[in-house]
Amino acid sequence: MSEQVPNRLVRVLGGLGAVAALAITLFVANRPPPPEAETAPDNAVLTPNATVVPAPAMQCPEESRLMTRLELVFGMSRKGAEPVSDVEWQEFLDAEITPRFPDGLTVLVGYGQWKGGDGKIAKEASRILLVWHTPDETTEQRIVAIREAWKVRFKQESVLRAESAASCVSF
Repeated sequence: MSEQVPNRLVRVLGGLGAVAALAITLFVANRPPPPEAETAPDNAVLTPNATVVPAPAMQCPEESRLMTRLELVFGMSRKGAEPVSDVEWQEFLDAEITPRFPDGLTVLVGYGQWKGGDGKIAKEASRILLVWHTPDETTEQRIVAIREAWKVRFKQESVLRAESAASCVSF
């Protein structure tokens, strides 16, 4: 668990934004780490000074359940080749994503830019995958497999991953 929690905690912190992170830093700056820091619960928050504090327990209405929002951003450009086509995207979605998240997902078409490993700004079309899920080891393995499959199949450097803190979700 100690290897999984920091990654999850960093993703939660990333969703808080700079102002919230600063507020948390100021709040806990002069406090010693709580005793549960070594065995932090999954709903814990990692502050910028690496102190783990438990997040308040969230109670969902009866018709809702606690879930996390996952966003994966797939760049459509390829080095030395044409961009990933709509047909290739649909084949990837059908073969790699839908079997791993058969309960539902949303795909948005986007356009963005990023700085590559070579320091150059790349501008490209993208597909943004949104999935609401319950975080667990199986889901984590599915997410990792999707990202790796994209990078291998389309020779990509990365797939952006962002997760939001848990929310009450109903369908």
